[in-house]
Amino acid sequence: MKAITGPYLITKTGLEIQVGKVGDEIRKKIEESDNPLAYRFYDEDKRTWAYVAVAKNNNGKGNEVEIEPFIFPGPEQYGVTSAELYAKTVTYPIVLAQVIEIITRKAPTLWERIAKPTTIITAIVLVILIMGIMVVGLSG
Repeated sequence: MKAITGPYLITKTGLEIQVGKVGDEIRKKIEESDNPLAYRFYDEDKRTWAYVAVAKNNNGKGNEVEIEPFIFPGPEQYGVTSAELYAKTVTYPIVLAQVIEIITRKAPTLWERIAKPTTIITAIVLVILIMGIMVVGLSG
C-alpha cells in the first residue's frame, strides 16, 4: 500500500494542501489522535489514501493549528423546510433525467453524422436545379 498523502486542510478560506513542516505537524497530530481513521479519505485522482482535516479556530498562535475530523452533517444540522423540500422535488427529477440521458446516450451513427450536411447540400442542389429549369423555360 502506498503511503498516505496529504494532509489536506479545510480552512475558512478553502482547501489547502499542507506540505513541509506544517504538513508534518498536522500528520503527526492525526496519527496521534484517538481515531486516525476518521481523518482518512480515498483520493480518487491519485488513487491513494489521504488525510483531510478541518482547521478549528487558530486563536493567533502562529502556525499552531487545531484540527478536527471532517464529518458529514447530521439531520439535525440542516433544515428540511417546505421551500427546501419543494426545490429538491422540482430539481432532483430533472437532474436525474439528464444524468440518465447522458449515461444512455449512444454515439451518433454514420448516417446521422452524414444526414445533416447531406440535407443542406440536397436543398442547395434542388434550388439550383429549379432555377436552371426556369431559365431554360423562359429563354424558350
